[in-house]
Amino acid sequence: MSASQVYRTDAAEVRLDGVDPLTGFWRGEATIARVGVFEYSDASGKTWREFVPPETLAEQGWLDSMSLAPVTLDHPPELVNADNVKRYSVGTLGGEVEYDDGRCDADIVVQDAAAVGAVQKGVREVSCGYLCAVEWVAGEYLDSFGIAHPFDAIQRQRIGNHLALTQRGRQGDTVALRGDSAAYRSDGAAWMVPMADKTADMQAKLDAAEASTVELQAKCDGYMAELDSIKGKMDAALAEIEAVKAKMVEAKMDGYNEGRAFAQLEAQAKTVCGDTYKADGKDSKAIKLDMLAALKVTIPEAHRDSEAYIQARVDAAVEAMASLSASDVASGGVSQGQRVDSLLAETKAAASRHGVIVEG
Repeated sequence: MSASQVYRTDAAEVRLDGVDPLTGFWRGEATIARVGVFEYSDASGKTWREFVPPETLAEQGWLDSMSLAPVTLDHPPELVNADNVKRYSVGTLGGEVEYDDGRCDADIVVQDAAAVGAVQKGVREVSCGYLCAVEWVAGEYLDSFGIAHPFDAIQRQRIGNHLALTQRGRQGDTVALRGDSAAYRSDGAAWMVPMADKTADMQAKLDAAEASTVELQAKCDGYMAELDSIKGKMDAALAEIEAVKAKMVEAKMDGYNEGRAFAQLEAQAKTVCGDTYKADGKDSKAIKLDMLAALKVTIPEAHRDSEAYIQARVDAAVEAMASLSASDVASGGVSQGQRVDSLLAETKAAASRHGVIVEG
């Protein structure tokens, strides 16, 4: 489906005519457009049919564009504008253009004497000159009599330019000047007014505007891609921040656990070395060596740097201490010297069970 803006001229009808005796102006009413399917052709003889739907004629933009539009005698070879209106205009449409029941109506006044004479001699039909967008979609229009009219395209977005007095309009005598209230009728007549050079210029301008729109869209797409890239970088940065925060939490937990383990070791050392024992400034290895020294456990020089060996000796000592009954010591059944000797023996036995051979 595609649409392009083109220049069109269609016909209409004027009614209730009369010449003002004071001014000589001809005044009346006109049906300037109607719903239906109309045939068009180009210079090569190619023909096609365009559907003018009710919604196109009911658009307020179209109705406003024909308000006070200039009236011409036949279609001029160019669009009417401020530079040529004096040359082509023979009258004007009224300020109100209304759509009702499939047609557009307006008041009309013809002011030029030659044009008034032409109307009086039978130039009864009128033809709108306008721009519109053509949507190339085929289909069928079913009229009020149930007759199907096939079409090749649909007219959209009309912009009015002028209204021409003609001998024969595209939409036949249903769109014409009328001096009575004749019934609405159609003879299916069709003709084509060649587009003016200025229409081609306008199409070129429209093409340029479309190209500019495409360029702007490309720039917008580029900006959106750049924004997506920045968003990706921001998401990556946020993810990195979350990872750092997780590591900080983990480090705090490790520090907490390490501090807790050190406090437990210090409390354990007090049970071995006495309540006055202070671990200030000492690491866990030094505390363990103090515990073993208090128990008179000698660490061979070859193993003094082995954390595993020292830990095994401490575990053995703790196990040995647990095997002694605190009640025996409290009751005086075991002397302090005996307690130390027994503890040392138990420590050696426990160390052996832990796979550590105690020398001496």
